[in-house]
Amino acid sequence: MSKRSQKLRIACSAGILYLSSSVLYADDFKPFFDISGLADAKLTFGDTELSTFDGGFGKTREGDGTNFRISQIALIGFAQLTPSLSAVAHVQHNPDLDSEVDVFEAFLRYRPVSTGRIRYTAKLGAMIPHVSAENKGRAWSNLFTLTNSAANTWIAEEVRPIGLDVSAEWRGDTFDAEIGATLFINNDNSGAGLALRGFVLNDQTVGIFGELRIPDVGLRVGQTRDPFREGDDRPGFAISARLTSQDYGEFLAYYSDNRATAGDFFNDNDRAWDTRFLTASYNHDLPGGIFVNLQGLIGTAETIAMGGPLGTNFSTVSLLFAKEFSDLQVAVRGELFDQNDTSNCPCPFLGEDGEALTIAATYRLGDHHRFIGEYLHVSSDREGATSNQPATFNENIFQLAYRLVF
Repeated sequence: MSKRSQKLRIACSAGILYLSSSVLYADDFKPFFDISGLADAKLTFGDTELSTFDGGFGKTREGDGTNFRISQIALIGFAQLTPSLSAVAHVQHNPDLDSEVDVFEAFLRYRPVSTGRIRYTAKLGAMIPHVSAENKGRAWSNLFTLTNSAANTWIAEEVRPIGLDVSAEWRGDTFDAEIGATLFINNDNSGAGLALRGFVLNDQTVGIFGELRIPDVGLRVGQTRDPFREGDDRPGFAISARLTSQDYGEFLAYYSDNRATAGDFFNDNDRAWDTRFLTASYNHDLPGGIFVNLQGLIGTAETIAMGGPLGTNFSTVSLLFAKEFSDLQVAVRGELFDQNDTSNCPCPFLGEDGEALTIAATYRLGDHHRFIGEYLHVSSDREGATSNQPATFNENIFQLAYRLVF
């Protein structure tokens, strides 16, 4: 359990104690502040295609050859301001983005003390939806692999509700249930990267001021897309649900509609994308100490370009198994992804399909040190790649990483 989680539980327990003794917001409550984070250093060996970071259609973060880098540094500040009010700010360094230092999340959370079965929470700010059991590590890191699934890679790159989120949790004897709703802005360009580039698999997280590189096709050379911007002043919305049982596992679902006006121009002549998606996951601890996580994502993204609609229907599904052997954890994940071109204009061909296999081993040395080895294979077929011609890619990458968690 992270220091932040421990302190959250301590704060909640303290609040319940205050309430039971009829001393809510006791005079002796003292606000506290905590900083946690992580840093990743990676050595990679690959025979991959030109990465999308360099304008290609490769599916991985690294290109061909041997590379060493500090792939990310993240700092998370947490402040317990009152027994019910807290603040979180997640700042990161990502060397592959123009905005190398950026804010990934920043929000206020109001969670009144409750001794009953129902508990309410409200958050205001920039938040990433927690829709999978894989990315529940510190700084939204993956607990099982270095490389995120295709679905969670996209969410970390282009999905960042900036607004108000409210939820209600019911705590039962045998299961817990939670429903939530979010009203957000500044996501009118989400989906552009996925549509124009296709699914990718990496470990990067894009901050709210970050941009995505678009592959070089035709006149689109060296271009980027900013996923977090507002075009028509119409807020989007999202709804979520969670059901947790100790005997039957956890189910998560999240639906989002950015309600953007497809094709509307921003002030730099970039266009808004109307993007809607549903993602759901289920995880459970099987007999024999095996953990399983199944996640799927389906959606659509569309804009108007050159007189007609430009866009795709996209989907992906992944299945992960993991098992711990004392301080060693081994995980295997297989996944499929697909993108169907829905365009009706003389535009680049956006359809693709592919599959990926990830095998990872993580050795934990104490509470702060992780040594991770991973093999990733991605096979994909794209209707329009370089020069807008069909292409087949087979990519393999092996990674060794040291992760400091503090």
